[in-house]
Amino acid sequence: MPKLLQAKVIQTFENAGMESEVTRPLDDATADYQLLLEIRGFQVLLQGGAAAEVELSAKIVGEGGRVVASRTFRSTTPVLAVDPPGAVAGLAEAFGKAATDLVLWTNEAT
Repeated sequence: MPKLLQAKVIQTFENAGMESEVTRPLDDATADYQLLLEIRGFQVLLQGGAAAEVELSAKIVGEGGRVVASRTFRSTTPVLAVDPPGAVAGLAEAFGKAATDLVLWTNEAT
């Protein structure tokens, strides 16, 4: 996962009060679970009105590489202006919604 998005996902966990449950990839710590994320979509769509779309696929992996839970998170937000600042604002909002849903689901699934 690109470093910036990885950092924002970790920040979302920390902002939710779950900082003690999260380790960064370079930390020298072990964890009971690993969260694997794949970016499936991160784009501005122009058909039928401009909208930012973020789609993340998540898997929680436990001991021995066993998948404990998996889910896809998709968020779409209207883009108010089809220009770089408008696209960035829409993508930031859509990502924020998807990341929040991800953190809530992860907390419930583990």
